[in-house]
Amino acid sequence: MKDNKNSWIKDIDRAKRFIKEKAYKVKAWAKENPAAATAIATALVAGASYIAKDTYKNHKVNARFKKELKFGAMNPYDPQAGHRWSLKRPLTTVEMRYVEARHAAGYRYGEIYEEMKLLK
Repeated sequence: MKDNKNSWIKDIDRAKRFIKEKAYKVKAWAKENPAAATAIATALVAGASYIAKDTYKNHKVNARFKKELKFGAMNPYDPQAGHRWSLKRPLTTVEMRYVEARHAAGYRYGEIYEEMKLLK
């Protein structure tokens, strides 16, 4: 067990040393070639900001989409009545199939939800 732990620590130390060596080489190269380093740094910063912005935007869109899904599950729209029904809980898949079958048979959504005692 100790051998695995020590080898793991040695791997981390080796990785740290590798990163420090590469960072030192990059710093030395940047001092020798300031124009190229500036151009590369600008491109890297622009790319990183684009990725961060896109990730943030997608996160906001996904969060909004999940919120809308939850709202739609708890407040299904009835086109015949022209408004949404507030339910106590989201419908299960079996209940959804039951509601759709009853609706296809001619019942109104409000009547079905009331019969199932799902209305708030």
